[in-house]
This record gives sequence, C-alpha cells and structure tokens, in this order.
Amino acid sequence: MKKVAIGVISALAVTSFYSHAALNLTLDNEVVGDGDITSLLSNAPDNVQDTDMVDASDNTITIEQNSTGITNGSAVKVQLADNDNSLIDIYQSNDATTGNRPGPDGENRAFVHFDSPSSSLSRHDNNDAEIAQYGDRHEAYIRVAGGRATDNEFTIKQDGDAHDASVFVLGGGDDNEVDIDLEAFNNNVTVTLSGAGADDNDIDVKATDGSDRNEATVFVSGADNDIEVEFDDRSDDNQVDITASGNDNDVDVKIDDRSDDNQVLANVSGDDNDIDVDIDDDSYDNSVYVNVSGNDNDAEVDIDDWSDRNMVSIMQSGSYNDSRVRIDDRSDDNIVETTQTGNDSWSDVELDWGSDYNQVYVTQNTNDHSDVYGWNADYNVVTVTQN
Repeated sequence: MKKVAIGVISALAVTSFYSHAALNLTLDNEVVGDGDITSLLSNAPDNVQDTDMVDASDNTITIEQNSTGITNGSAVKVQLADNDNSLIDIYQSNDATTGNRPGPDGENRAFVHFDSPSSSLSRHDNNDAEIAQYGDRHEAYIRVAGGRATDNEFTIKQDGDAHDASVFVLGGGDDNEVDIDLEAFNNNVTVTLSGAGADDNDIDVKATDGSDRNEATVFVSGADNDIEVEFDDRSDDNQVDITASGNDNDVDVKIDDRSDDNQVLANVSGDDNDIDVDIDDDSYDNSVYVNVSGNDNDAEVDIDDWSDRNMVSIMQSGSYNDSRVRIDDRSDDNIVETTQTGNDSWSDVELDWGSDYNQVYVTQNTNDHSDVYGWNADYNVVTVTQN
C-alpha cells in the first residue's frame, strides 16, 4: 500500500538533482603528499631524524624540531616493526611565518610507519603516536602496513596553512582511535582503514573556527565504525568525501554556524548504517549528496535556521530504508531531492516555520511512504512520484 501526506504539492515533473546543481568534489590543493617514505629524507632537509625499531615494544620516542630560520626544513622518520605498547611523540615548528608561500622557514615532514616483515601474522597493538606541527606547509603521515592494528591511538594536530595529513591502516584493525585537528586554510586530510574487517574504530576530523578550503577524505571498510567530520563556525569552501562499506557504521558530518559553500559527499554501502549531516544556522550555498545501498539504513540531513540556497540529495537503494530532511525556520530557496528504490522505505521532508520558495522532489517505488510537511511555509514546490 502506498501512502502520501503532502503539505504543498505541484504538478511539475520530477527533475533530477543534477539538473539544478552538480557537486565539485575535485580534490586539488596546494600541498600534495602521497605518504611515500622513499623521498621523505632525500630532499636535503636541514634537520633529519631517522629511527628504526625492529621487534621492539614498550618504547618511548620523543622528537622535537624547529625549522625557524632554516631553508630546507626538517624531516622525521620513525619505523617500527612488530611493535606494541609504544609512545611516539613528534613536534615540529616553523613559527607559522611562511604565509602559505615558500619563504625563509623550511617545510617539515613527519612519517610514522608500523610495518612487519611477517605481514598478516603480525600485530601492532596499544601504541600511541602523535604528530604536532605548527607553521605552514607541513606533511604528516601515519601508516600501518602488514599485520593488524588494534587499540592504537593515532593523532595529527596541524596549526597553520597548506598541510597534508594522512593516516592509513591497511591490514585491518579494531578499536583504533584516529584524531586529526586542523586550523586555518588549504589543508588536505586522508584517512583510510581497510583490510580484513576494520571494526569498532573511531575517526574524528575537526577544523576550528574560520577554517576554509580544507579537504577531508575518509575511507573505511568494516563494521561498527564511527566517523565524524566537523567544521566549526565560519568555515567556508570545505570539501568532505566519505566512503564506508559494511554494517552498523555511523557517519556524522557537521558544518557549524555561518559556514558557506561547503560540499559533502557520503557513499555508504551495507546494512543498518546511520548517516547524519547537519548544516547549522545562517549557512548558505552548501551541497550535500548522500548515496546509500543496502537495507535498514537511516539518512538524515538538517538545515538549521536562516540557511538559504542549500542543495540536498539522498539516494537509497534497498529495503526498509528511512530518509529525513528538515529545513528549519526561515530557510529559503533550498532544493531537496530524495530517491528510494526498493521495498518498504520511508521519506520525510519537513519545511518549518517561515521557510519559503523551497523545492522538494521525492521519487519512490514498491510499498513506500512519503510525508512532506510544511508549517507556515509559502511558495514551495513539492513533487512526489511513486511507482
């Protein structure tokens, strides 16, 4: 049985989201790093620290480098094989004087690599690795390749412009925490957790107030993972690209108050996943695209008060899926498209008090339910098609 509850309806034909606007998710930033250690120490930095620990545990490694006033910067490589219960703490600074341009202070690079000659039979457990970089144009990499990683904490903190930060856990791993903190402009972040069952991991990427033109890419394969990306107030022109495959994953993206022209893309496959995107008050011209395949998934997008000209597309394939889009008070000229293919899915779109001139398009098939609700909302266009 098909049910439709509609506050405002128009006879206009259903139009694809892509005819209104297309996301520009080309990741092209000023600092391009690939995490390749082979060239890390070969660019003639002024300060070099190279540490190798093989079949070693319970170590404490602390490295501090200051590149202020030197030309070629500093480089750190810490490589650990078959390592458990170690603490790695790296601090690099160039006093943030380069102003996002090549200058008298050198660019710093740091690489922490957990490796294993015996590959999949080895483990890297209970390690704590932190890289803190202050200044501009730094690169930080933490990589686990060969063997599983469990109960580790990997942290990268970067204060300044035009950094590259990457965390790769490539052999599968459980119960790891990945935290990346950004401040300022033009930073690249990449987090990848893949391999045989990357489960119960916690990934947090956060940019402070006024952080613009940053790019965050997260890829996770496994179950019961938590992924959170947040840009604080007045953060503009940021791009978020999240891919999660598996069951029972939580994906949360939050764009805080007065943040404009941000783009969010979430591709999620599997069952019982939750996807939440929140665009806070007074935020304009943001684009959100959520693509979900599987069953029993929930996707929710909230556009908070006084937020105009935002675009939201939710596409779900599978059965028993739920989608919800809420346009909060006095938010105008937004475009919402929800498409559900499969059985017994539910779509809710809410236009709250004083939200005018919005366009809503809902397309469903096979025993689905659609509820479009408007309260004191004028001049909106709502088109629902059920097959």
